[in-house]
Amino acid sequence: MDRMAESENQDIATRLREAADLLEQQAANPFRVRAYRRAAETVTALDEALSSIMDSGGLDALIALPNVGRGI
Repeated sequence: MDRMAESENQDIATRLREAADLLEQQAANPFRVRAYRRAAETVTALDEALSSIMDSGGLDALIALPNVGRGI
């Protein structure tokens, strides 16, 4: 994966972690908080940029990623 794609995925993973932190501060369901953290881990580990996945497979391709799903 090139540096720009890696940076893009890291930025998105950071936002997912921030969302998890905010949910945690709001005493949200711990399973929901954990779901955002797992989604961030998945995005960080991808070998391809999320934008490329979206371009090639659309929203369904993003939803199909492990630990992402429709809710994230």
